[in-house]
Amino acid sequence: MKRLLIACLCLMPLTWATGAQEVPPPGSSLSLRFLSIAQGKKALVDGEEATYFEQLQMGDLRAKGKLRLDNVALTMARSQLRERYAEDVRAFTPSEEAMLRDVMSRLAPKIIGKAPLMARTPFSFIKTGSCVEAGIPHTRGAHIVLSQTELDAMMRMYRWAWTSILDQMAAPLLVHEQVHVLQRAHPQRFVSLYTEILGFRHLDTVPDHPWLLEHRVANPDAQDLGWIYKINIGGKDQWIRPDLMLRKLDQPDMASDLRIVAIELKESHGNFVVALDERGQARIQDLNSIGEYQDIFPNRQENYHPNEIGADLIAGWISGHAEGNAGHALRKRIAEWGWKNLQ
Repeated sequence: MKRLLIACLCLMPLTWATGAQEVPPPGSSLSLRFLSIAQGKKALVDGEEATYFEQLQMGDLRAKGKLRLDNVALTMARSQLRERYAEDVRAFTPSEEAMLRDVMSRLAPKIIGKAPLMARTPFSFIKTGSCVEAGIPHTRGAHIVLSQTELDAMMRMYRWAWTSILDQMAAPLLVHEQVHVLQRAHPQRFVSLYTEILGFRHLDTVPDHPWLLEHRVANPDAQDLGWIYKINIGGKDQWIRPDLMLRKLDQPDMASDLRIVAIELKESHGNFVVALDERGQARIQDLNSIGEYQDIFPNRQENYHPNEIGADLIAGWISGHAEGNAGHALRKRIAEWGWKNLQ
């Protein structure tokens, strides 16, 4: 899941298809698929990840689907969001497909040269309105989901022939989302990145708290909440679990009410629990307010989960358009990791 915009048409090694009917031209190396409305609906609400809706709480349901949900039971609210998602799927226009092919045509040599695993994986697109994940780019199963708002921004640059700006924004976005597809399809390939390169530790049991559950925003691209991180503050080690929270539950807005937090954990004999304050509430603070953490990773907007950090790093390496600190030491390490693990 990534907040960005972009995309444009050329002629490089690449395949395309409408309605998921793949018709590869001679010599093609990448495959692009544009799902029909019926296919997109099935992938969003009836696919392998249909259980995603069962983890969403009331505030999250309101924010993602822009629903009021007054006096509605949680089970019914989840059903309403599934219906909203299905209703919000749209068909790509020929010009939108052409624009995405154009961006991918220039990106293709970089993907093929650096990440053959990604090159062998179809880029499959679903188009929606702004009521699916509040219009934020994300993935579902093997598909990249782009909203009308996102595509409109890309199309403006495409029509104005602002190719370099379009590529600077669209290329890392599309690679970032495709990394999430790979993370889902090949989870074991990424474990060494998360633990050895990024320094996270995984717990089988997630330390949680009722307040956190109620305020949580579930990221469809980072659903495993078992990743924790150790930082040293004032000479003392402290374990934290980064997470996404809503500032309010009544008609929240995903853009203004989303908060990236660090949840303080207590360890005892290898077991972790959420640290509580004197009122029995979870001890949390804004993640980027922790000076010892904020610059460990190069992009402060994508530093709360190894799935997102990894996707951000790989996207910068492959596309050549790094976001955040382009000179960060992890930029070199991700290249070394990628040459070994994305072949």
